[in-house]
Amino acid sequence: MRMNNRRFFLRYAGLSIAAGFLMFNLPSFTNSSTSGGLEKKPREQADSFLVRISENPLKEIESVSLSYEVHMVSALNVRMKMSATLRMEKKEKGYTSTFKFTEPEGKDIWSWLLLNLLGKHTKEYKELVQSIETLLIERFHIGDRKFMTDTLEEFLPAKNYYPNQTAIKVYFNYDEDLVKFWEDKKQESFSKSMKYTDQVGPLTGFFNYLFFDKRRTRMRILNVLKQVEDSTASEAVSGKKMVHYLFESEVAYLGFNNTDQHTEYLMNAYLEKGNLLDIIYGENIYYQLAHDAKSNIKVPYAARIEGIISRHKKRNKLKMLRERYPDREISEKEIFAEVDDVLAAWNVRVYLKNFNVTTTPRAAMSHE
Repeated sequence: MRMNNRRFFLRYAGLSIAAGFLMFNLPSFTNSSTSGGLEKKPREQADSFLVRISENPLKEIESVSLSYEVHMVSALNVRMKMSATLRMEKKEKGYTSTFKFTEPEGKDIWSWLLLNLLGKHTKEYKELVQSIETLLIERFHIGDRKFMTDTLEEFLPAKNYYPNQTAIKVYFNYDEDLVKFWEDKKQESFSKSMKYTDQVGPLTGFFNYLFFDKRRTRMRILNVLKQVEDSTASEAVSGKKMVHYLFESEVAYLGFNNTDQHTEYLMNAYLEKGNLLDIIYGENIYYQLAHDAKSNIKVPYAARIEGIISRHKKRNKLKMLRERYPDREISEKEIFAEVDDVLAAWNVRVYLKNFNVTTTPRAAMSHE
């Protein structure tokens, strides 16, 4: 039986926010439209953020953090929420950025009981917690007109979850026009490389959108996906794993929502390949954007994702189809013909909860 304990790096605007909610197996859909009441406070936070961050030039800003609250629905109408925080902090001649999750919690008594009595004891939930414990740190610097990524580096928790667990690293070598990838950052030699064609890390892309880009833009984002699985029964018993890596560029488009779906959201984001990774169900992520035209500072304050794919359930569905049709290739369309079979959560909503901006002491004193 395969097991997935992955870490992926396409995190635009927190778009992988719900990456592992795989704890229930029987989705039952409930559709609800965006609530103006739910967006009121996030919009107020976004407006306050624009005022605060526009008071100082970028060179005087020491750190910026944005915390989002994520709401979603899973089987048995279990309603969950968690927090995701994006942070950039000035370090030496550049910036260090991080993205962190909190563990999910039930939004009401029913959800709390099911999550604590059942959900937290599942294998899927434990895998989710393991992936949350793994930390991604991205470093970037200011180029001519935007941030440019230096490194993406994975930091593992103190406890290794399997004997051959390693942390990965990506290094942008601008002198050689190469992006280099290490499957194990402790190794001296890199594992793979690709030609540099203006790619940025996901967090670099997010903060470029916040500070520099127009509301409607395209960016080439680096995507690294690590998949971990049990390959044989004997290896599963021994704890050894098979690890597969995806290392590629994705072209992301961000702009006005010109679809006929969820028109209450004025903006949407999608990828050139037509799918937002292998955990996001639906081709678009819809979002609301607060924008200060004078400074061009902007910030997403609400978003909607159609659903979160359970990789475990998707693998089981693929296995079942292959056994049923051994003589032909199975398409993605067939796998998602019945989304109940593959979704872990749906109706995913994201709201800006709070923010923090710190400036240099001199800038803070002048502001006072």
